[in-house]
Parts: sequence; C-alpha cells; structure tokens
Amino acid sequence: GDLNWWVNTVGTASGFTADSASVTSNHPGTISVVAGIAANNYALAFLQPSIIVGGGLLDYEYLIKVGTLADATNDYIIRIGLGDTKTVADNVNGVVFEYNRATSANWIMKTTSSSTSTATPSATAVAANTWVKLGISVNAAASSVTYSINGSSVGTVTTNIPTAVIGPVMQQTRVAGTPSEFIVDYFTINQRFTSAR
Repeated sequence: GDLNWWVNTVGTASGFTADSASVTSNHPGTISVVAGIAANNYALAFLQPSIIVGGGLLDYEYLIKVGTLADATNDYIIRIGLGDTKTVADNVNGVVFEYNRATSANWIMKTTSSSTSTATPSATAVAANTWVKLGISVNAAASSVTYSINGSSVGTVTTNIPTAVIGPVMQQTRVAGTPSEFIVDYFTINQRFTSAR
C-alpha cells in the first residue's frame, strides 16, 4: 500500500502476495506471507524505524490468520509487532507477538532491548485458520506493555522494553519442512502524545 513497506525475502516460494482465497465481504485486501522451502528462508515486511516508545500511549493491532500450525516436520516462527529486524534474525529491539512452537504452542509476549529478551507465553493457543486480533499497548512512560488477543488482555510485560528506534514489522522464518502461510488483513497504529506537538 501507500505506507511504503520494505519487503525482504530469501528462498524459493518466500514472499508476500495478494490472497484472494481469504477475501470475504468482511476481509478485503488480505495478503499472504510465506517463508520458503529451506531452513532460514524468510519473508519480512518492515516500515523504516520511525517510533521511539515513551512519548505517550501507543496502541497497535494486527488482524491475522495462521494457516497450518507448526510441527516438528514443518516448523516456522512468526513475529509480528514493532521491531528493527530486516533479515532472518530476531529483533535487536522490539515489542512483538511471537509464535515459536519450540518455546510454546501459545502466543508469546516478547519484548527485546539490545538483544536481551523477555518472552512470556500467554494462555492463548495459536489456532489454525482462525482470524485473530493481536493488540499491543505501550504505556505513556514505556514502563509496561500490555498484550491483548481479540480485545482481551492476556498479560503485561515490564522488562526489556526497548528505547531504540523501531517500526512495524511482519516476519515469518522457516525452521524446517515445507512452506506454510499466515494471512494479514490489516494493521493499525495510534499514539496519543503526552506533550502535544
């Protein structure tokens, strides 16, 4: 779209494509995110870093649908939120939801500052072929991050909240096996500044 997302993909079948299969009257304009057929293949979309948390309450939300769940044969990692990665690597600084089967079958609340992370599994399992709203709210002082799923809070993190410049990011990394996708419907972000500009 007009936001000028920077896209980086590695591997056969990796990429971002229009996803007509998931389009309905209530879900227009969806895109498919797929990491390719070999370990460390990835697909990543990133808005250039333009946000430093702590200047006022910051809310952002993604509406996504995971296709086939990861397993020991066909494994992958999803990270979606705010970060600074432009490659297969994890964020050096970020505030994201993560799906990493090796850690948990549930959505993971993850904050990372200078490559030191707090990763806390929520009580909500990642579900296949189900639309889910992933919301993150960073308080005005950037001293706590509240994570929500479908509008309900699933936990708060108060450690390793980054102070570096970050931006919206969507990433899937292949661990093993064949490609699988997740679908993105929309992304929103809103900040209410503590001191008006």
